[in-house]
Amino acid sequence: MHPILFLLPDLDAGGSQRTLVNLANTLSRRIPCVLASVRKPGDGADWLHSETPFRTLCAHRTRDGLPSYIRLLHELKPSVVLSSGIDANILTWVGSFGLSEARRPRRFVRETNSHRVRQDIGFLRRLLIGPSYRSANGVIALSEGVGKELIEDYKLAADSVTVIGNPVDVDGISRRAARARAEPAPWLDRWGSDVHVLLSVGRLHHQKGYDRLLKAFFLAKQSNPNLRLVILGEGPDNASLLAQAAAMGMEDSILLFGFCDDVVPWYAHADMFVLLSRWEGFGHVIVEAMAAGVCVVVTDCPHGPRDIISDGKNGVLLTNGADETLCEEAATAIGKLISQPDLCGKLAAAGMERAKSYHLEKISTFYLDVLNKRTQE
Repeated sequence: MHPILFLLPDLDAGGSQRTLVNLANTLSRRIPCVLASVRKPGDGADWLHSETPFRTLCAHRTRDGLPSYIRLLHELKPSVVLSSGIDANILTWVGSFGLSEARRPRRFVRETNSHRVRQDIGFLRRLLIGPSYRSANGVIALSEGVGKELIEDYKLAADSVTVIGNPVDVDGISRRAARARAEPAPWLDRWGSDVHVLLSVGRLHHQKGYDRLLKAFFLAKQSNPNLRLVILGEGPDNASLLAQAAAMGMEDSILLFGFCDDVVPWYAHADMFVLLSRWEGFGHVIVEAMAAGVCVVVTDCPHGPRDIISDGKNGVLLTNGADETLCEEAATAIGKLISQPDLCGKLAAAGMERAKSYHLEKISTFYLDVLNKRTQE
């Protein structure tokens, strides 16, 4: 039986990487699967199960991986290739040139973000996205908004796009969070127990809006002096965020922890999960936080959070407007939830129930059904 090849540009610790690792780990128990990354693996390699086959093309840039990708196709002879990310998606398109129909795998591309708000795509990449996505056997979008944009902007057939959220290990996170609550909080030695902690998880990048989160935290802390903020993640904005925290005199109340290979204990002890992204594709960490039983406060940005959260029912959605207005709205929401723990608990409980919609086995099966159906067409 020919395997499914999952291809990523890298294996860093991001949501896209987490999704394909989850898919490969889960589906490899049922059918032959291989996960590959164009560049050498990063922190996301820790998520791989030992029995999940993994290959790396060892390229410095995605486009430099083309010869190695073609060799991998000849070696593995996959029946299906599922790639994620613009550059990997284009690579699989170019890599199919010259292959006979019999040797050409069915090609599926996965798109994780709104292209309209991204500022790093450039003219040439946008020019290549259209034909590479239109020629695929199927396009998988993380959210309704992303799917709609792809259809409109790249003239895709509506029936070629399927919306599938991220698969999340909901049961595993819930169980581990329950156990973690019996242990001391990860920040106990730093701040003690008499604090309210806001948590955020993600890459330190302009997209994630951590500069906005620090401003909102500063405002919220004026009426809640015991408030603290933890951000787990690495990225290019680390230095500027540290400088911002120092300029606000908040360095003792804010912890930029860096990469953390086990975020569940942090979720378990947090009073609230807050993410003020400027744009998203889905929001994997939002579902993780909900699965851990944490009340979530996030921006209604393009796209993804609205697919997950019903405002006031299983979380809080903030208007993704001007920074000053958003920060004030976020600070007000945070203060309200801190002062009303019953409401916070109610939203958290509803969020745990909502997270089950993204159960790992359920979403993995959905992926497999889509791949099988389109492969047979």
